[in-house]
Amino acid sequence: LPPGRTINEISADMQRMLDTWSNALHATGGMIEASKSYWYLIAFKWNERRMQWDYRSIADTPATIYLRHPGTAQVALTRKEVHDADPDGTLGTFIAVDGNQRLVIESLTNKVNEWADKIRTKQLTATEGWLSFRTGISMSIKHQLYTSRLTRQDCKKITRQLKIAALQASKLPITFPDVLVYSPREFLGLGLPNFWHIQASLFAEQCLQFANQRRNPTGILLRTVIENMRIDLGVSRCPLEYPFHRWNKCTTPTQFFPFWEYATETSLILRDGVPALQVARQHDVFIMEAFEQSGVSPNQLRILNLCRLYLQV
Repeated sequence: LPPGRTINEISADMQRMLDTWSNALHATGGMIEASKSYWYLIAFKWNERRMQWDYRSIADTPATIYLRHPGTAQVALTRKEVHDADPDGTLGTFIAVDGNQRLVIESLTNKVNEWADKIRTKQLTATEGWLSFRTGISMSIKHQLYTSRLTRQDCKKITRQLKIAALQASKLPITFPDVLVYSPREFLGLGLPNFWHIQASLFAEQCLQFANQRRNPTGILLRTVIENMRIDLGVSRCPLEYPFHRWNKCTTPTQFFPFWEYATETSLILRDGVPALQVARQHDVFIMEAFEQSGVSPNQLRILNLCRLYLQV
């Protein structure tokens, strides 16, 4: 919530916006379908025990808005918790306001299991089984990885399930060496996709394609997020240039986190194009970088950063 604004004021603004939109649609012959519509109210509270901001629940922020059509009774619009994604998906993927990947993981796991069940019940040759994998399930999963931000463990679990199903479909033992399973076919491997690698590659492609487009909504979002991360961390350079496992606790998790972890592991650097911040005086240093270089633990670095943010140092 913006400073000084109450829940009632925010919900009243939302009601006026919805009325305007609904009336405009009605004037042009359209109508909002209440059963297909829902809304969120985002507010935060400070968790003293965990020392972090948490999302406030519906019980903490009671508010209702109504869908009003001329000549019909008003209908209370469904409100969802921030952790609830649309179970029907949006353009083939699942997006929750708080960024959790629960339905994404569930969807990918179900796809792998369904494909494996179909393969087991069909009399396919090894070549036909592998072709089904390459042109079917593999491409379907890749589509969801464009917008996902799965952790390394999530990717490893789903990849392992797919590996077992693909090897069984190809009449190969499930103990087949991973170095051959995941190696490209031009190097005599099977070319099984590594979802952790693919997810990072797709995200890097998005950054390279959109980040420099000044008026593109995706580019604006990417630049805004990475610049806010730099301010949040209190560092002078692009956040992706710093070790993930040392710094990730010092900022709010964003869509950059999986790629940041991947980049640290592979020594890959993706710069944001923003010049390094300069100190105000000679011999000044960035205090967070000095703390990190002193050898404090990631948890201690997080506490120091909270103090810095509070004191606005």
